[in-house]
Amino acid sequence: MKNKTYWIYNKYSIISALKNPERKVLDFIVEQDKREYYEKILEENKIQKKKFKIKTVNKKLIIQKIGTLSKYQGAAILVETLKKQSFNSISSKKIKKNTILILDKINDPNNLGAIIRTCVAFGIEDLIVPKYAVPEENGYISSIASGALDTVKIYYTN
Repeated sequence: MKNKTYWIYNKYSIISALKNPERKVLDFIVEQDKREYYEKILEENKIQKKKFKIKTVNKKLIIQKIGTLSKYQGAAILVETLKKQSFNSISSKKIKKNTILILDKINDPNNLGAIIRTCVAFGIEDLIVPKYAVPEENGYISSIASGALDTVKIYYTN
């Protein structure tokens, strides 16, 4: 089964996704005036552009890809959703810190993104959520999480 894809358009989320070795980037589009900025980010973080190239496009194309209601910041990347990690006895041994966050029935994507962002602020690296009572990973959640989606490990319960 092929993973779902979506566009990330928040600059902090883009940078965090590019740094995440588990994140598969399929396409990277950027306006001409932002290209140098993102190339510098790639260089500074030693991010290899093995499977994607930065494509210079116009604002209209980026807005067409991310949607007119999305907060536009001059660039977007097309990514696959992260592999879902099941929470079980094996994965529980990977959790190194004593502080984890367990959520139940989070339906609002805005709330989920804010909670993920808050996890980083409090040093929480692991989040456990119910598999069927949480919104699917998407560009809006990534934008609200402002880069935290690619730094907090999310485990799903059955």
